[in-house]
Parts: sequence; structure tokens; C-alpha cells
Amino acid sequence: MRVERLSDLLRDVPEVRDPPTGALTELAALGDTQVLDLWVDVPRSRAGVLLEARQSGAVPAGNAVVLVVTGLRDVRWTPVAAAARVQAFSISGGGVTEVVGGFQLLLQCEPHSDLVAVGSSLSAHFVVVPGLPRAPVDYAADDASILAGTSSWDHEAEVLVSWSLRAGPA
Repeated sequence: MRVERLSDLLRDVPEVRDPPTGALTELAALGDTQVLDLWVDVPRSRAGVLLEARQSGAVPAGNAVVLVVTGLRDVRWTPVAAAARVQAFSISGGGVTEVVGGFQLLLQCEPHSDLVAVGSSLSAHFVVVPGLPRAPVDYAADDASILAGTSSWDHEAEVLVSWSLRAGPA
């Protein structure tokens, strides 16, 4: 499935298949990916997390991952300090846990930052963003070069694999 913009996956969450066996383990294995952006859609009560996946051997397909939490009840980005310039936030731990009425997504990042989102469902979309170089960007470059070499919500993409976790009846 092709999307005109990655943000379309946040606005209109597509119908997706049930998660594969071990989906929570698959999400826990997002090491070597990097958090690029967090988008909170207040009117629709959802949040999207855009991940860089080019250097990850754990991601099954694609060069980026979009995680969408719907029925959003809590979202927090807690960096140790405000970044003075564009930098990588590499995922070093975390995962997905079941909570009452849904799921909690926890992404622990280096340098010392956490992203937490809690909601009634979680979708994962593994995508290919065309035109990105094979190698990830050099974060020693200037901000404009870094941003030009990474995925953004405005990029078109081909969705390779999608699945969702939904809370069962309470």
C-alpha cells in the first residue's frame, strides 16, 4: 500500500492484520532504530512515533517504522536536556506492555531520554521511504543536511507490513 505522506498513517489508521506471533518481542527488538519525531493528534486522541530503521538488523522490512497509538491516554517525551541542535535519539531499551484497557509503549533512548505513550491500541507500520540514502545520516553534519537525509511525516512511502494490537474487553 502506498501513502502520499507518512502522516496519513496517523490521520487515517488503515485496517491492518492481527499481529504476528511475538509482536511484542518484535517491538522490543527495535534496538538500533532512532526516534525521529513524535506527532500528537489531540482531536483524534492519537500519537505517532516515526523511527529511523536503516541501521537496524532487528526491523523485518523497510527503512522506517511508524508506530501509532490510538485512544491516547498519556504521552510523554522526557529528554535529559533540550537539544541544542538536531541529534539522534537511539533506542536502547523499552517495549510494549499490556495495561488496563490497552497498551503502554516505552522507548528508552540514548542520550538519556524516554518516550511513553499509553492508549487502547497500537499499530506498527514498516515502510520504505524512497530516495533516502542507504546509509544513515552523519549527525556531525549541519542541521539542514541531517533533516534532508531522514524520513519526515511529509515523505511518501510504501507500506510493507502493518499490524495492530487492540485491547480486549475490560
